[in-house]
Amino acid sequence: MVKSLHLHANELTGTVPVEIGKMLALTTLKLSMNRLEGNLPGSLGDLPKLNFVSAYLNQFNGIEPNFSRCKSLKYLALSYNLFSGEFPQCLWDVIGLEYIDFGNNNLSTMGPGHVVSNSFLRELQLANNSLSGEFPTSLIHCKKLVVLNFEGNKLNGELPKWIGDKMPSLAILQLHSNLFHGEIPSELSNLPALHVLDLSKNKFSGSIPPDLGSIASMKNETQFVVSRDYKIRRSRFLKWKGNYYYFPANSYLTTIDLSLNHLSGEIPQDITNLLGLKVLNLANNSIGENIPTTIGNMKQLESLDLSMNRLTGPIPASLGYLTSLSWLNVSYNNLSGPIPSGPQLQTLNDPSMYRGNVG
Repeated sequence: MVKSLHLHANELTGTVPVEIGKMLALTTLKLSMNRLEGNLPGSLGDLPKLNFVSAYLNQFNGIEPNFSRCKSLKYLALSYNLFSGEFPQCLWDVIGLEYIDFGNNNLSTMGPGHVVSNSFLRELQLANNSLSGEFPTSLIHCKKLVVLNFEGNKLNGELPKWIGDKMPSLAILQLHSNLFHGEIPSELSNLPALHVLDLSKNKFSGSIPPDLGSIASMKNETQFVVSRDYKIRRSRFLKWKGNYYYFPANSYLTTIDLSLNHLSGEIPQDITNLLGLKVLNLANNSIGENIPTTIGNMKQLESLDLSMNRLTGPIPASLGYLTSLSWLNVSYNNLSGPIPSGPQLQTLNDPSMYRGNVG
């Protein structure tokens, strides 16, 4: 009996035949990179052992309600299709689902949602859709979430404080390129496993919460295990050294990116307690005052971008001794005084990283 059906990248067209629901031993279905269209048939719900469905890069635009009977399903990848309107509500009834990827579709709303309290959901990828409205409250019950990616949507309102208390396993939170506003919740510091915090390109205002300096997983200089009981599936799109790159799912690029917001105040000294942080990007805000001298404690820092702010005073000499630092940008501030002569800064020979300061 057929247990795995691999049909990816075969230029298949048309719809998925309902007869596929008669392959009762099927556990794995791979249909990605074809030109299949229409709905995923509800007959897939008749397959008691089906646990893996990969159908990204097709032209699917719907899922039949009976699909919710896939009680063994753990992995569902439907990115780069033609889904629009409401997120398929039948999926919330697939209790064992661990991985959902609907990135790069045209979904506009999460719908009412009724995520059950014992949800097994670990990774929710909804990047680059047209989702609007406030942060979905239905996710409050997803206590096992490790990865949440809403980047590239139109979500607005304030970021709820309950994220810090109701998602204890959250390691990667990617919300860049949305319309969130208000202050960044200090409760995010309660996420003990947080590994990537990307809130860039929103409308957040106020000061950077000093409590972010107490994120447990970022304080340790040793490599942090993102999740001991779940293997992250999808690569990450992060800004590093001034450009965006895809990083493999198993990379350990500990990141805080708050760039392109409306933040003010100063850089909290507490942030320099994050000894395991590798990327810190605070560019394009209205942050003032001096750069904390204790920034030299962040020995793991590889990429530091403080450009386009209102920082004053000298560049701390301690920056010159960050031996992992390979990219620095402090341009277009109000910094003054000499460039520190520390050995690491001598390896960074791009003069534009200091441009636009008092001198």
